Amino acid sequence: MSFGYEISTLPLPLREGHDFLGWFDRDIGGFEIAPGHIVTNSMTLHAQWQVRTYTVSFDSNGGSFVSSRDVAHASTVEALPTPHKPYHSFAGWHVGASRIDLDYIVFQDTTLHARWTPQNVTVRFETNGGDAVSARTLTVGTRIGNLPTPKRAGHTFTGWTLDSAGRVPASANAHIPGNMTLFAQYSPADTRIHAVLTMAAATDTEAVSSRLRDLLNVGAWE
Repeated sequence: MSFGYEISTLPLPLREGHDFLGWFDRDIGGFEIAPGHIVTNSMTLHAQWQVRTYTVSFDSNGGSFVSSRDVAHASTVEALPTPHKPYHSFAGWHVGASRIDLDYIVFQDTTLHARWTPQNVTVRFETNGGDAVSARTLTVGTRIGNLPTPKRAGHTFTGWTLDSAGRVPASANAHIPGNMTLFAQYSPADTRIHAVLTMAAATDTEAVSSRLRDLLNVGAWE
């Protein structure tokens, strides 16, 4: 290449994980040599590069939010965050089926997925004056299972609810979100039926008449 020669084209090199910035007269800094440059002296052209950065995202899978971070090509993630999820133990970050560690090297945009181990929780039963029911130790996320039927004198059991006021029914098929208490609900037993059955079983006429008088008493029907 003779002095005074105008450079018309220059090659475009490739380098993994890097973006080509151009040809320069130095390996760092210097003056960029582009097509149209007039050669006035002998020179060596140096390719300069910018390393690419990739986004590492964290899918906490129901746990606390974790911000994404930028990582340079062929670099490690470095310190990994530890998210939190109620009633679960953190079981590490994974790419596919593989758990990663601090030596994991990034070569592209990547999403890391948190895995969790569910903890055991306690389901308690507030019988509200009925027979005591033992608490259950179950794994969070599993179903409650068959529900007991407590007995309470003078009352008919009507079901379990999630609130003491009896507004939200509990289901045996519901998944357990954490420690919880179920509340027994009742309705007063129908004492009139009991009175009629007692009267029917009586053999003494006077006793039957007495029971009928009792039933005709307004107070006996309340």
